[in-house]
Amino acid sequence: MVSNFALLVARVVSTSDVPWRDVPWRFQFWEYELRTVAMLVGVVFIVAAAQIASGRWKSGLVLVVTASIVMIANPVVNRTLRHHFVGDVYIIEQATGGTTVVYLPTSEAETARTRRDSRSETIDSPTTKKTRNQRTNNLRRDPIVTNSIGIELVLIPAGKFKLGRSESLEALENRFPIIKLNNKSPAFRRVIESEEPQRLVRITKPLYMGKCNVTLGQFRKFVEATAYVTEPERDGQGAWGYTPDENKPLSQRAEFNWRHTGFTQQADSPVVNVTWNDAMAFCRWLSKVEEELYRLPTNAEWEYACRAGTTTMYAYGDRPNDLINQENTADVAYFEMIFGGPLDPDGIKRTSAMGMMVHNDDHYPFTSPIGRFEPNAFGLFDMHGNASTWCMDWYAPNYYAHSEADDPRGPPAGATRVVRGGHWQCYPAFCRSASRFAYAPSRREPFLGLRVVRELSRD
Repeated sequence: MVSNFALLVARVVSTSDVPWRDVPWRFQFWEYELRTVAMLVGVVFIVAAAQIASGRWKSGLVLVVTASIVMIANPVVNRTLRHHFVGDVYIIEQATGGTTVVYLPTSEAETARTRRDSRSETIDSPTTKKTRNQRTNNLRRDPIVTNSIGIELVLIPAGKFKLGRSESLEALENRFPIIKLNNKSPAFRRVIESEEPQRLVRITKPLYMGKCNVTLGQFRKFVEATAYVTEPERDGQGAWGYTPDENKPLSQRAEFNWRHTGFTQQADSPVVNVTWNDAMAFCRWLSKVEEELYRLPTNAEWEYACRAGTTTMYAYGDRPNDLINQENTADVAYFEMIFGGPLDPDGIKRTSAMGMMVHNDDHYPFTSPIGRFEPNAFGLFDMHGNASTWCMDWYAPNYYAHSEADDPRGPPAGATRVVRGGHWQCYPAFCRSASRFAYAPSRREPFLGLRVVRELSRD
């Protein structure tokens, strides 16, 4: 009992930087050990009573004292353990609706222990049959998988969160003057108002989501395998791109498409200038090749994955400058490209105050290769920047007021589709976790691509 307890104390004290992905199963492992120690204390008291009853007072008293010390110290270790992981546990509980997510441990012994613990009560939440089955299914899933064309997919657990904006429109306008300025347009104001009312939503099934947006190289494999011609190439209208030789640095030309954007794109840059229909065609092909169901994320799935348990304006905090070194958004590099030269310090300060730029230079005026910045708590990259993504949903400005509580998938019909996520030319004011936009399915932009979701098979 004493050695078991001492080993447990040593583990708690010595693991100050456990990766957050390891927290759930480690927490359950330690809670299991604490319960084991508590049971052993009870057994020792019974043995001590038997010793005393048989006249062995000395040995009986030693057992009583030892068990009493452990009994007093056990709750202290329990509180220390909870305090040690309070931030991580909060994120996980928020992201999973009060249930801990058991990721696959590295060794077979730990896997067996975790499987056994998955049948026990979860932290501060009642255990139901559905929850037990969900956690058992998570045990069978790798936290990250790579498919045949090189797309890395991250396991996103089921859970609940608050969808939409918590700030009032007035507070948002005061925080970001550019929003107040743009809200003079009724159409723009309706888009901002579509972020509310905030409501509690459940994502009832775990899923795999692309760690990053689909890259140029991955989209090229689709085109080469199918001879697919994208809408901008097919309809002759082309797409938007960089035109430094004109007064307007960005314009639409027939020669612009996913292959040619006017700025340098590498194989590991996010593919852009694809329409919603192009994105759907890619998902259908990938589903056939992989024999798994691939699709675009829903509006709710995207925000749930973006927030990753947070309730702040961005996954990294509430201040626009929290995006520094975290995301590729509109910054000094972008505005110097737009204006064709260096910005003066006062201009940078004024533009930042408007909510139009991050006061930083990430050296990427356009797209960056995927995964160059920091991931969120789920391990997803570029959710607030680099390139936006199409979603499955039709768009309706008042949808949140009457959407489903479980797995909302948008209105049944519409004229525009939801677009989510910031991008390389996106103002920080519009890169928020709650920000969403409505684009015609045929729209093509040099900042708009796709991120895939793979549904879990029913095995």
